[in-house]
Amino acid sequence: MSIMVRAAQCRPGLRILFNLNPWMDIRSDRMSDVKVTVDPGVCKLGTVINAKMSDDMMHVDFQVESTCPHITRLAQEVKSVDYMDIMGKNMMENPFYQAAAKYCPHVACPVPCAFNKALEVAADLGLKRNVEFKIE
Repeated sequence: MSIMVRAAQCRPGLRILFNLNPWMDIRSDRMSDVKVTVDPGVCKLGTVINAKMSDDMMHVDFQVESTCPHITRLAQEVKSVDYMDIMGKNMMENPFYQAAAKYCPHVACPVPCAFNKALEVAADLGLKRNVEFKIE
C-alpha cells in the first residue's frame, strides 16, 4: 500500500511532511495528549498545562489551571494555537511570549516556555522529556 505525503513550507528551508493516508487514524496513532506541571520557583504559583491536538488536526488546544492570576489571563488568550503557524515564527512573534509580555510582570517566568514545549509534544513535533533549571 502506498502512502501519499504532502509537504508544507513553514519557513525557508524547512519542509514538514504530512501523511494523507485516509485509512490511518493519525490522531490516535501518533498525537499525544500532554500534561505539563510547572513549579515556577520562588513565587510558588504553580501551573498545570493540558494540551491536545484539536479534531481539525491544525490546532493545539490548551486547558490551564494556575494559582497565578497573570498566567490565568495569559491562558485565556492562547486557548487554541495553530501549531504550523507558530513553528515558523521567532520568539518575538510567538503568541505565548506575546501574551506573556502583556500579562506576566516577571520576565523570567518559565510558564511561556512550558506552553511551547506542550505544543511541540501535543503536535508530535517533540518528545516527552523533562526540562530542568538547576540554580546553584
